[in-house]
Amino acid sequence: MVDPPLLVGNAPLILLLVIVLVLGKACACFVTASFMGSPSRDAFRTGVGIAQVCEFSLIIGALGKSLEVTPPGFLPTAVGVCVVSTLLNPLLLRRVDAMYERARGLVPHRLRQASYLYTHWLAHAARRGSGSVVRRVVWRCVWIVLVNLACVGGLFMVAAFLSGRWDLARLP
Repeated sequence: MVDPPLLVGNAPLILLLVIVLVLGKACACFVTASFMGSPSRDAFRTGVGIAQVCEFSLIIGALGKSLEVTPPGFLPTAVGVCVVSTLLNPLLLRRVDAMYERARGLVPHRLRQASYLYTHWLAHAARRGSGSVVRRVVWRCVWIVLVNLACVGGLFMVAAFLSGRWDLARLP
């Protein structure tokens, strides 16, 4: 159960987590959409649009509570972050164009120019057809990165699994 007095007591932590998570998720989505060739305004809208934190964090929180690996106040704090970010998202979406203009003014001119050139180069490369050498090289690089990420993630999962089974104190 969620204890409302605990939510009120954790309000500063909840607000800090909402700010960090919404900004972090929005920035990560913006960078990813920009990297994939979306214009900066569309990438910004995408980042703000999916910046809310919700269902998955509640599932992880409930799982952590049932396995007793999270502190007692974690799940109510996660619920508070989910509620606040869900209520905040429509307000952010209403102001997304004004926020984009303000954020755009903070970005240095050279970086804006580089982003613009990259977006148009990627659009031009995509228009050249599926047989384009550039497109094949870019997709090959993307697949190599994804396979490497999967391998490293798998290694970390195996290491985490084995660390629970071995007595690490006996290692030199």
